[in-house]
Amino acid sequence: MTDITAVADQVRDAQTGYTIYGHNYARLSGKIRIFNLLKSKKWNTFLQLVTLVHCILRVWENDFSAPRKVGDKIDEDETPLWPVIVSAFILAIYICHSVVIILFYGKNLVRWKEFENSGPMRTEFIYLVLSCLFLIDFILLTIQYCFEQRMPQIFACFRSLLILTVRRKSRHVFKVITLVSFKMWKFWAALFGFILFFSAFSVHTFAKIYSCIISCDLETFREENSNLLNLEEYRCFDDSATDAQVIAV
Repeated sequence: MTDITAVADQVRDAQTGYTIYGHNYARLSGKIRIFNLLKSKKWNTFLQLVTLVHCILRVWENDFSAPRKVGDKIDEDETPLWPVIVSAFILAIYICHSVVIILFYGKNLVRWKEFENSGPMRTEFIYLVLSCLFLIDFILLTIQYCFEQRMPQIFACFRSLLILTVRRKSRHVFKVITLVSFKMWKFWAALFGFILFFSAFSVHTFAKIYSCIISCDLETFREENSNLLNLEEYRCFDDSATDAQVIAV
């Protein structure tokens, strides 16, 4: 009977794409409840809703200003505390799910590349990494509130990716992204190099022109760049300088 159950679990794992870490592993290791929670549709739907709220919360975090003290008290209208509280609640859910992932996969989670067809392990690992990044964002948000310093949440743009890690039908997206990223890293490096080179070249070339337009020092500009501009361009700069002086007055 046990052999029949093991074979049935292996067939089910092959159909669902869980391969090694599936029903058979969960039953043999005594982690069947944890596995049922990870693959539960209700739990995954709840995580998607929480992630959606976290994405929408960015609107209020963007308007979150540094605390302003009125006497010995903090002006609550100027510094709303509820975005921090909601973020803490959402982050607690992320951490709970991350703990469940670690309890099920263990230390093998960081070695997902060594397993064949490790789609679920890949997405769970990405979920764990994103949760750690969002923890850093929450620390920055707390510092912003406590120390009256504007702190950017630099990893907030990755919040929507968390929905893809939870939705099982979207997990193949990460497989394609990871494969393309590792195969085309030379192309991305060359593209970034070209962009960096032409950006630096443009800044070096046009920095003097921009500085002259701002300072309206046309005589110095003509002397240093007499070979670059013709008389028609001089007239354009003269007109621009005149307009700038009129606006300044």
